[in-house]
Amino acid sequence: MRRIVMTKNQYKQTDMTQGPILPTIISFSIPLLIGNLFQLLYNTVDSVVIGNFVGTDALAAVGACNSPMLVLLSVLLGLSGGISVLVSQIFGRGDLEELEKAVSTASGFFMLSVVPLTVCFVLLIEPLLTIIDIQEAAREYARVYLLVVFLGMIGSFGFNLNSGILRGLGDSRSPLLFLLIACILNILLDLFFVLALDLGVFGVAIATVIAQVASWLYSLWHIKRHFAHLSFRLFTFRVNSSILKRMIALGLPMVLNHGIYSLGFLLYYRFVNGFGPVYMAGYGVGGKLDNLSWLPISSLGTAAMTFAGQNSGAGNLEGLRKGLKVILKTAISINILTSALTLLLGRQLMSLFSPDPLVIEAGFAYLVCLSPFYWIYAIMYVLSNYMNGVGDVRYPTLITMIMFWCVRLPVAWYLSTHFGGNVLHLAFPASWTAGCIMMVIYYFKRFRRKYLAAEA
Repeated sequence: MRRIVMTKNQYKQTDMTQGPILPTIISFSIPLLIGNLFQLLYNTVDSVVIGNFVGTDALAAVGACNSPMLVLLSVLLGLSGGISVLVSQIFGRGDLEELEKAVSTASGFFMLSVVPLTVCFVLLIEPLLTIIDIQEAAREYARVYLLVVFLGMIGSFGFNLNSGILRGLGDSRSPLLFLLIACILNILLDLFFVLALDLGVFGVAIATVIAQVASWLYSLWHIKRHFAHLSFRLFTFRVNSSILKRMIALGLPMVLNHGIYSLGFLLYYRFVNGFGPVYMAGYGVGGKLDNLSWLPISSLGTAAMTFAGQNSGAGNLEGLRKGLKVILKTAISINILTSALTLLLGRQLMSLFSPDPLVIEAGFAYLVCLSPFYWIYAIMYVLSNYMNGVGDVRYPTLITMIMFWCVRLPVAWYLSTHFGGNVLHLAFPASWTAGCIMMVIYYFKRFRRKYLAAEA
């Protein structure tokens, strides 16, 4: 077996099997956090440009497209996650030959699947628009936006694939660089296509695609230059069948996990629709602040998956046990702080998005329902990512399915039918609590004994 040897020309790889746990996790998470902030900015700029320079119907269309876009993102994140877990496990074992095969197989899978996936998502546009029940005035705008973005999904697919490979190697800075390029380019192109060329929603969609493709192409050059030991090739159809099976076995449940999550949001949006435009606007604004406060935990979750993958591959059971405790404590502490800040500053922050007091109150009601319970979701989220990292991907998917279909949506239906809109969002913490209980029970009953015990 050819061993991985860390040399000076190998770019910012982090071996999470060595050294103090918390500083390693934090240093890996910070670039992810910054990247998530730019991703949020990336999505917000489209809405700001459309809202100020195109019109209300176009703004409603782009906002409504967030839910269908989550379906696309769920597939890409699931595939990227499966690749990231596999790479992190191989990196933890230090097997360079198998790492080269994994990277080659991931590239070959990308080349073989990108066209079928593109066709599939284009065909899904009308069903997705029907599910969210978008108003007719905004429907054509939404159709154009989704068609352009789905046709150009090669950039997003390639970016997520390459980012997953690098995160598995412990490199969270390079994906941040790729995202910065996409974000800056998207902002400039948004303004050019909308203000200079007056292309409206079509221009915003084209800007998004060009920015993603440019970021993907840069990532190819970056990997070739700084990770020559991976023998990375784009135009390759070399696929190792055994590695591909492992990649799919890890990635498919993650695709289902993210997909169920996204589809649940699509259906939940229908309940929000039922309370009128002011409530919908408040939900949208509250959701932006909710996303902002959740970013640190999202970054920690990704770090937890990479940490678990590398230590699992290295057979470092003591590191796995200690790491989980450290990450859980950190996640809960951060969530308590962000919850307090969200509730304390919520109304003031929402006034930046809308001066309408009714919209602000509707958005604050959303935050009141969710913020005090973030710590519950933090426990479930970290455990889920930790389990994914060691390769136990099926049970988190099952829990997500139960959360949405057996708890959140039924509770949302009941609350929307029998109570006012201000309590509708309690469906979120209800599902989190159920999911957290199931995850903790599984951890003590099976996961700990199977993966963390000395005799495992």
